[in-house]
Amino acid sequence: MKRLFSFLSLLIALSMVMALPMVAMADEEEIEIEEEFEDVETEEEEEADDEDGESRGRGKGIGKSKIQNKEWKGIKDVLEADKDELEVLKDELELEIEELETLLEAAEEAEDSEAMALLQAEIEGLKGEFEGYKTLMKQKIREMQQVMREKYTQEEWDILMENAESLEGIEGIKMLPAENILMPGKNLKFDVPPVLKEGRVLVPIRSISTALGAEVDWNVESKTATIAYLESEIVFNVEEMTVTVDGEAVELDVPAEVMEGRIVVPLRFIVENMGLDVEWEPETETVEIAE
Repeated sequence: MKRLFSFLSLLIALSMVMALPMVAMADEEEIEIEEEFEDVETEEEEEADDEDGESRGRGKGIGKSKIQNKEWKGIKDVLEADKDELEVLKDELELEIEELETLLEAAEEAEDSEAMALLQAEIEGLKGEFEGYKTLMKQKIREMQQVMREKYTQEEWDILMENAESLEGIEGIKMLPAENILMPGKNLKFDVPPVLKEGRVLVPIRSISTALGAEVDWNVESKTATIAYLESEIVFNVEEMTVTVDGEAVELDVPAEVMEGRIVVPLRFIVENMGLDVEWEPETETVEIAE
């Protein structure tokens, strides 16, 4: 009964969130690697410095004011809380199903047909409820993706799309939508889209490091990128399989490489070496990074 009440409450919450107005999202020279590490103030930061706080951009997802950004943060926080609650309920339900299936096996061994019928009926009912949770989870993920997308200015989005177009057709990689990398509480943006290569998600080193508050240094002569985060240091040598983590050599499954003038690196390797967790959702092809 308690789970049913929670399920109905989440359905109501989902309907309310879906009713919120979602804003629709509407040079050819290669960027030099060194430019990746320049300290360039983003358009969003410039807007935050405007005295009137008003949007200077026009079009899809451009230049939200401070108030609008706070509203989006509020929506994002609600979505993340709802998703977390759904995950807890789904996990609890999955354990209950496993326990019932164990009892069903015992009933089958004892040839207790009455107990078997009751257990099978209960299991089927819980499996239906489980599928309902999975559907709600997917909806929450889609809404969180929309929030991630709304963080981009039109200029930022255009650059991302231009670079995505340039990567199309490259053998061995599959591009992922930028909004598929979810990082609650962090301002994560890409100018080159994340890609799947040999079963690994690769992302621009600058984007992920900046979002995590890490410092990045690029050495042109040695072609190495160094990430400094808290007490840790990770040194990538472009196109080599060996990475140095706090002075120790570690082998990668997929090396760092250059795509559209940006160094891309294995996402899971960086994040886990910074003490964070990474969860890959294969059905929606999303990655969620959490502490």
